[in-house]
Amino acid sequence: MKRFLVTSSENNKKCIKEAIDIPSPASPGLNESMVHNPSTSSNSAQEIDKITNNYLFDGTFYKVISIIDNKLTADCQSCNKTIHGQINSTGNFLKHFKNKHSSVLSTLQAKKNEKKKLSNASLSEKGESTLANFSNKQLKLPYSQIFQPKQISKQTVNEMRPLVTCEKVAFKNLIMGLTGITDASYLPDSKVMKRELKSRCSYVLGCRRVKGSHTYLNIAKGIIEILKTFNIKNSKITHCVTDNASNFGKAFRTFSMQSQKQNVAPTTISLENFNESSSDIGSEVDDTNSNVDVVELSNIFLDSNELVNEYDDDISLPEHLTCAAHTLSLIATSDISKISDISYKKISKSVFEKLQSFWNIISRSSVASDKIYDICNCKFPVPILTRWNSMFNAVKKILANKEKLLCGFDELKINKLKIIEWKFLEEYCLVMEPLALALDKLQGEKSIFLGYVAPTIIALRLRLIQASHLTHCRPLSLLVIKSLEKRFDYIYKLETPPSKTFILASISHPNFKLNWVPVRYKKLCKQLFLSECDKINAVEKITENASEDEHDGASDNEFYNILNGADDDFEGCNSGDTVGENRREKNNLASVQALSYLDCKNKELSLLDNFPIVKQVFLKYNTSLPSSAPVERLFSSGSQILTPRRNRLSDTVFEMLLCCRCNQNK
Repeated sequence: MKRFLVTSSENNKKCIKEAIDIPSPASPGLNESMVHNPSTSSNSAQEIDKITNNYLFDGTFYKVISIIDNKLTADCQSCNKTIHGQINSTGNFLKHFKNKHSSVLSTLQAKKNEKKKLSNASLSEKGESTLANFSNKQLKLPYSQIFQPKQISKQTVNEMRPLVTCEKVAFKNLIMGLTGITDASYLPDSKVMKRELKSRCSYVLGCRRVKGSHTYLNIAKGIIEILKTFNIKNSKITHCVTDNASNFGKAFRTFSMQSQKQNVAPTTISLENFNESSSDIGSEVDDTNSNVDVVELSNIFLDSNELVNEYDDDISLPEHLTCAAHTLSLIATSDISKISDISYKKISKSVFEKLQSFWNIISRSSVASDKIYDICNCKFPVPILTRWNSMFNAVKKILANKEKLLCGFDELKINKLKIIEWKFLEEYCLVMEPLALALDKLQGEKSIFLGYVAPTIIALRLRLIQASHLTHCRPLSLLVIKSLEKRFDYIYKLETPPSKTFILASISHPNFKLNWVPVRYKKLCKQLFLSECDKINAVEKITENASEDEHDGASDNEFYNILNGADDDFEGCNSGDTVGENRREKNNLASVQALSYLDCKNKELSLLDNFPIVKQVFLKYNTSLPSSAPVERLFSSGSQILTPRRNRLSDTVFEMLLCCRCNQNK
């Protein structure tokens, strides 16, 4: 059968006709002559098949006249009217039937359903045929040649499934087949998976919106809501770490369990009594407005009983810790501004006014920024109040480019720093550098533990004391030392109950042990650590005994067997025989492990595997992070998700996006 392909030139002045042989269409509704544009001629066969298989264009309802580009023209078989539409849209053709031939709609729908059933049956047969062919090919070709496996590590094979799955032969064969592994030692077993489960990880669970004012009551309810969502009980939470804001402080002072026990707790830790639950006692929130509570104006006019009734009875918050990094940041910003020394205030004001002018110009003018870059060949950071360490980093960058900036200040026509002012900046960095380094350590998220807090704060104070020969920044150094002693009094006064958590966290870390403890507190801290190891060992024994089967068939015999050797046992105990010694050795196991651990010179975390009891103490007190900086980073990621163009995101969708974004980098 002959058809004509008509192609038109760009200026539409001439047409070229070419006779081509193509099979006759199966559908009677397709005309003997079809018009195609050269740009779509490569897809003409697919388009023709798509149209002829459509229930509308099989000749019953419409007869196709022409196809030009994506435009389709067909005649209605009921009224012979020509309808124009798109290849990928049948809207115009259906609309014509709805408006002009509504009586035929039932027939049209039946035709559509019939065509759909035939299409599904065809796809099913085709799928079975493909699967059969694939199965035949699998019998002929080796599995490894099809997928071309590559070498992978044990960590890549790990997947979250029930631990017993790792021991199943079918599961091992499946993993080895999919990955091409021939050595079964690469596959994780249940012991490996148990070790993986005990490894320390940090994940984002949620980020909920607080509607209304951020009062202590709304904050408490928000925390409880997340804990209930994931069914997390307070007994499973070591600490809740927040910044030093007064609303957080009041929330935990009002609803936390540690505050409820604070009134009956001892005021000091003594060598005579180490079994008190002093870990339940936390220091009160230490912020600049610790005695000021934010109160809603409307609540002033309400009766006090009404306010009490508004509190949910089930609000109970876990133990609370304030962010150590935020506390250091307050020292570097809020406390420093309170220096009263006149000479220091005068030179400090002059220096930072000139630097602020420089930072303002390069941040607001691209021309000025380009000039400075051409002179110094680097960019200069601008301090930001909400970003910790930004002031120190900005000043240090200026000092590093001192010689080049002398020309840069002239180029920008701003006041240059005098020699005495440059000397002031050098002393400023000398004093603030230890604080900045301590802040960087404590605001980390990986390879950081609560045990770093006490050694870091004590080492920071010693470094500041040793910073002598200061001419201009001596008042700065003295004030930082004084602020450290005030804000971290529970670190420098280790006999107070709030110190217990930090003492045990640091001693149980192999990198510190007792090396950081001041001489006057070494005996106290050592005895506290030994007592905690004994307590952990006793709890583990009780747990092991409780987990044994109490209703075993031989339980009666085992219980009364002791009567058979009661006299021997009694005599042996009096004479110091082996049985009595074994019992004493078992009771002293915790102390032996603790003392051996303290005497060991190894500082690697792997050392804890040799001392299981000490490891339990480490896990108990070093699970918490010392800083809330990871949450601050969470908020930074939130601003990248909730952009002006995505301001219609619901709270639920925003939370899911934020969690996915932050957890994918873990």
